[in-house]
Amino acid sequence: MKQKNKDSIILMGDVVKSSQQNQKLLMTDFKEVIEAMNSIYKNDLLSPLTITLGDEFQGIVKDVFVALEIIIAIEEKIIITEKQFLLRYVCYEGKIDTPINPNIAYEMLGEGLTNARKTIEKLKKSKNRFFFNLKNNFLSEHFNNGFYIFENILKYWKKDDLQIVVLYFMGLDYKIIAMRLDKNRDQIWKREKSLRIKEYFLIKKLLLNLQNILTNNE
Repeated sequence: MKQKNKDSIILMGDVVKSSQQNQKLLMTDFKEVIEAMNSIYKNDLLSPLTITLGDEFQGIVKDVFVALEIIIAIEEKIIITEKQFLLRYVCYEGKIDTPINPNIAYEMLGEGLTNARKTIEKLKKSKNRFFFNLKNNFLSEHFNNGFYIFENILKYWKKDDLQIVVLYFMGLDYKIIAMRLDKNRDQIWKREKSLRIKEYFLIKKLLLNLQNILTNNE
């Protein structure tokens, strides 16, 4: 168990415009996504991602790079499984005064959790869905800049685009995708460009490799 009063990496998220969703379907889909992340990242979670208020979750992760991986994994999971909701996220580094609960992210108190919740409330008033507040300002800036680009690619993907996007997630070439969808190759190639697929994978790679980049330059 982690010692008290040490800074922890808190990951919080909430459903964008949850009141406009079909509540029963939302809860089922939201729970499915969160449970999948807990299964995949169980060895990297000090306290599992826990749905707290029906449309929000929180958890304590091993480090900020795990938080980054989880956020991207959630975004891709939502797209691949055709969920009809979006999440906003806050990754906050701060103190938790009570022992970290390794079984469920409940019954924990501290400045970090309080400030993380305040931060996500502020984020609701902005147009952004991702925000990192870390002790390392350099790292915060790079994550926030990277996710600004990440978000500005995703937000232009419409529902009709997602079938193609998912096939690119599978690592397929545009020629194979064209055959699968019985489309003209040039048409799919143009869609790849308009959907900024290459840019998506480049910013994802840059974000996921940032730990190695920083380590090698120290």
